[in-house]
Amino acid sequence: MTAHEFGEWLDHMWFSHDDAAARLGVEPGAIAAYEREGAPATVGLACAAIATGLAAWQPPRRRARLRRQQAA
Repeated sequence: MTAHEFGEWLDHMWFSHDDAAARLGVEPGAIAAYEREGAPATVGLACAAIATGLAAWQPPRRRARLRRQQAA
């Protein structure tokens, strides 16, 4: 993800550096670095997932167990 693309994502999401850092699980200083230097491909994928509203992936067994726990 280029620096320009990362900046566009921040603008699109209306995220501050603190908001973006919290959602991506990085320090706020990393956000500034991504704006200057670009971000790793994994961050680009995380940005796409956040933008489309995807939740963190969970193995199928865990989801089934969580549903059973919530039903109890």
